[in-house]
Amino acid sequence: MTLGNGEDLQFADDSFDMVYAHGVIQYTAHPQKMVAELQRVVRPGGEVIMMVYNRHSWLNFLSETLGVGLEHQDAPVLRKYTIAEFKELLSGFTHVQIVPERFPVKSRLQKGAKAAFFNMFFVPGFNLVPRSITRKTGWHLMAFATK
Repeated sequence: MTLGNGEDLQFADDSFDMVYAHGVIQYTAHPQKMVAELQRVVRPGGEVIMMVYNRHSWLNFLSETLGVGLEHQDAPVLRKYTIAEFKELLSGFTHVQIVPERFPVKSRLQKGAKAAFFNMFFVPGFNLVPRSITRKTGWHLMAFATK
């Protein structure tokens, strides 16, 4: 296994046709620097696929309403983005498409009554709501950015 620093990648410019950064940008102290590195190492016309957490998500709302902690809240750095903020972060790319994803799945992190409510009522109920209504409040914001 090779370890590296996403803010200072040890690859030549234009090295890759595609770069995939799922769930890493929200944990860096300097997100603009990391995005610039991703853009630097992808070839012209290449694609960078990224995911960050959505600040305006159903999961954040539920967490705040019920007082249930979220995974990774104890990370030294954890940023959540709005769609507009994520687009701004990626403004150096030629083309950017942001796709919110909802991911309402049962929790294995929580225990007790809150977990029972979430797993037995919220998740099944949420999945009955058409995606066209809930998509913008998805927990993940996926970005497909072309250099």
